[in-house]
Amino acid sequence: MKPVCRPGGFEITDRALEVCSFPPSARLLDCGCGAGATVEYFRERGFCAEGVDIAGGDGIIKADAAELPFDDESFDGVFFECSLSKMAFPDEALKEARRVLKKSGRIAVSDFYARGDEFDFSGELLGRAEKQEKIIARIENAGFKLTLQEDYSRLGDELCASIILKHGSKAFFDMTGAGRDEFKRVRCGYALYAGVKL
Repeated sequence: MKPVCRPGGFEITDRALEVCSFPPSARLLDCGCGAGATVEYFRERGFCAEGVDIAGGDGIIKADAAELPFDDESFDGVFFECSLSKMAFPDEALKEARRVLKKSGRIAVSDFYARGDEFDFSGELLGRAEKQEKIIARIENAGFKLTLQEDYSRLGDELCASIILKHGSKAFFDMTGAGRDEFKRVRCGYALYAGVKL
């Protein structure tokens, strides 16, 4: 199994799969999939899964989520796990997700959000931390009806704490691309959003 570095490991992935109720052998796409841990996880559970990432990689399609190399209505589900906030064109990526989804296809987005001030992190660990209202508006404006919003900030806090314990606070703040004061003002939360294509 490929390593995964995100809040809760696959706990939130499992919750998204449960909520979306995909049929056996459903075709799923993971956008911004990194090394492809979720793609592998989906395949082990019998789904037909593809992954795209701007960096590409072994078994990963090199592509920008804002310009997906797939036909219209070709997937049952599209996932963005800790990736939408790092994309340069999130609105276009969501519209592309809608385009490649079948009628009544499902989307799942899990990511950090700002409980305090919004902030653009420049490190490898975090991207844009936006208010939840803004994230929800992005999803709905792309042509989805939101069916679920659940908070998993506890798991986000646990991930940050584990990184600090393992690597130290200086390395953690280097990974976020922000100082201690900025991080305190943002008060990062973490949430799962699920929706259906309208």
